[in-house]
Amino acid sequence: WLNTELRSWVNEAMRDIARRTESLMQSDTVTGVVGQHNYTLDSDIVRVHMVEWRPTAGGVYPMEATPIHVFKSAVPPQQEDSQGRPQLWTLWGFGPTMELLVFPTPSEAGTFRVYKYLMPPDLATDGSDAADTVTVPTGWEDLICDYVEYRAKRKDADPDWQAAKALYDEHLLDLHATAINWQDQGGVITA
Repeated sequence: WLNTELRSWVNEAMRDIARRTESLMQSDTVTGVVGQHNYTLDSDIVRVHMVEWRPTAGGVYPMEATPIHVFKSAVPPQQEDSQGRPQLWTLWGFGPTMELLVFPTPSEAGTFRVYKYLMPPDLATDGSDAADTVTVPTGWEDLICDYVEYRAKRKDADPDWQAAKALYDEHLLDLHATAINWQDQGGVITA
């Protein structure tokens, strides 16, 4: 197999792992502008988990996620620019041009903290990138090898490609089960 082909499969594997397990997580800060209700998010988003409003004056206010159709029916066009403490958020579009819509619009300076699941950056298929580091959770790098093996066997019409794919899927499910909750301590809520 050509190196460019192998590196393409590595890129496919990283994207598949990120999409199917939502194991790559990060939070970003988006500057809130007084009176503005829509904000373009970074292009590396698979999905948004949670949004908080953090006014410059202090405090952290979790916002309520709302499906776009509910958001649009709850916020009439003539009220889109109403100002106050942002309480509702929804998303419009998809990466790389996904927008965060908020209501009401900020009445003071602050930031939105956006907790998101990431799409990893691709490696250069010609090998020209300086970093050969794959973007998967630490300890799960073997998933890349499983995926590349499955793709190589499938390309060669090797009947064992299905067994290699099944092994990849099994390991992927293991990662998904782990990524749902990275800790294993029992939860306790005290009043």
